[in-house]
Amino acid sequence: MNIIGLMSGTSVDGIDAALTEVSGQGYALTVRLIKGITYPYPDQVRSRILALCDHEPVTLSDLADLDDAIAYQFIQAIQALEIDLHSVDLIGSHGQTLHHRPPQSQQIGHTLQQTLGHTLQLGRGDLIAHTTGRVTISNFRVADIALGGLPGDKELQYHI
Repeated sequence: MNIIGLMSGTSVDGIDAALTEVSGQGYALTVRLIKGITYPYPDQVRSRILALCDHEPVTLSDLADLDDAIAYQFIQAIQALEIDLHSVDLIGSHGQTLHHRPPQSQQIGHTLQQTLGHTLQLGRGDLIAHTTGRVTISNFRVADIALGGLPGDKELQYHI
């Protein structure tokens, strides 16, 4: 199975796009990198993302526009791979994390209270799927948080 993986980290310097070949299952699963690139964010999109990460106020309309803009950048990263999309079985897109707070515990007297975590990723998977014509799985971090995920991408692999 050929899978494109898309990820943009908190440095917001660009989108990592990788075409991989995945075979086997369980402990016999193998992943082979076929091609990988880092597609840089345009300065305007990068500055909008960083402003929101710095808690700059935003309207819901502007947030939705940025969600679209990030999705289009992810689509351009796919196009920059210069591959035949008909050979791709699936796209996995983490999106761009804007905010992430893991679940937290707080001791109040003899009671341990657990607060729910939350997370916000942008880069609409539905738009990526519609534009590329490929099944797209996205917004992984929400499932990660539901299972007690921690900040930092390396923990994500243990919850999916």
